[in-house]
Amino acid sequence: MTTRYSVAMSSLFPQEANAGYAQVAVERSLDRYPDGLTYAIPEELADLKTGERVMVPLGRGGSPTPGYIVERLETVTLDPEKVKWILRRDGSARGLPSDLIALARWVAGYYQAPLGQTVAA
Repeated sequence: MTTRYSVAMSSLFPQEANAGYAQVAVERSLDRYPDGLTYAIPEELADLKTGERVMVPLGRGGSPTPGYIVERLETVTLDPEKVKWILRRDGSARGLPSDLIALARWVAGYYQAPLGQTVAA
């Protein structure tokens, strides 16, 4: 009986398709997530690349926060229903080349600094 209801509910509320996932280094001091946070990429932003600046919801209130995509992912080990979505591109700053992202990762690791703060600097 539960199966029948779950099938009926999934047809009423289909899961939105995404274009993959991205690790985003938000411009906040988040020591708990040194590699960035995982966000789903909406279909309309499928062409996002590593190094692009985006706006993402952060925290329980979902306040829009800028960040940089540091890696594109096809799948995640997290529960897909709990992953938040990238809101939009942020055109207020230029994107970063992949070499600079790699350097920021090294600097963040070496100095034990949050990746988002390092990338923003």
